[in-house]
Amino acid sequence: LGLIPAVTYELTFAPGDIPHNGKYHKLKVEITPKSQDIIQARPGYFAPSPGAGQTVQAQMDAAMRATDADSGLPVIVKPRPGAGKLTVDMRLDAAHLPFKDEKGRHRLTLHFVAGLFDAQSKFVTGKEAEMDLALKDATWRRLVSQGLTTSLTLDAPAAAYTLRVVVATSPTALFATSLPLSIH
Repeated sequence: LGLIPAVTYELTFAPGDIPHNGKYHKLKVEITPKSQDIIQARPGYFAPSPGAGQTVQAQMDAAMRATDADSGLPVIVKPRPGAGKLTVDMRLDAAHLPFKDEKGRHRLTLHFVAGLFDAQSKFVTGKEAEMDLALKDATWRRLVSQGLTTSLTLDAPAAAYTLRVVVATSPTALFATSLPLSIH
């Protein structure tokens, strides 16, 4: 008693898309009957309450784990593989972005995540960025007519990957896509 065990394991799970109803959900953790190991586990968890919205970060995390596409934002993604790296160019149609007028500026925060996953869908590398815009009228008009471009560069060894890109705004509008590619 009182000694730290030589080996410990911590198991977690993601409950997935659960209804926001505030209900309690039981958890059951078992080990083989012959084992002399000890389990410490939570007996359950509460689902989020109705109306409890997810943060931008939580929505982006969920979108990175997903495999489907979401086109809530007008984004064009063009990957440019290079020697041991990948540049991900993104072009956003600024005319359809949810800018807010505040104190004579057009304001918007954009969040970007690009990640590479191997053939077994395991995360290899990724990069996250944030762009906080407070534009004067002339700059905003130019972006509306020309679009907004940005890029993220990922270092990765030569291999075949799936690129997952997620772009979100505050308040939340989301774009997500997956593209197969190879880096040489």
